[in-house]
Amino acid sequence: MNTFVGNIFSPLDDLQVLHISHDLLSTYSREADFHNITKVFSYDGPSNGSFAEIFSVMKNLKYLHSHIQIHVLRNCTFHAFAETPLKYLEINGKLMTIEKDTFSPLAFLSSLVIPNARFLKLSNTLPALHAFENRQMDELNFNNNFRVHGEFIITTD
Repeated sequence: MNTFVGNIFSPLDDLQVLHISHDLLSTYSREADFHNITKVFSYDGPSNGSFAEIFSVMKNLKYLHSHIQIHVLRNCTFHAFAETPLKYLEINGKLMTIEKDTFSPLAFLSSLVIPNARFLKLSNTLPALHAFENRQMDELNFNNNFRVHGEFIITTD
């Protein structure tokens, strides 16, 4: 399936968890009633650098686990979440850079998990964490990151 035809989730009033391709979800109507969705597991996206506008109608979304294909989290990547009470965000993929204001739209975020981004640079990541200044964070998890810096490889034996 490459695109949605109509509002096929509308009869599922109690739907809370959704496992779906980001590219497919991005074809869903913004008029959708996703008020009960609390968790989304997505993959293969966002290919254009920012998450689909459909996330802006998910007024109860608290948890997002996404496997991304992009290498840079841009300042516009999470704009669709500005009105979303997202508390937990896990990003997996071949991430290399995080722009400074990437996390600014995530006003309610208290857990950020970005594991296994071996090519992510600490110097590009720390400025982006300013969005969490003066905020109670439950978890900042960068497990198994910052392992490759230019041509220098840090290994643990």
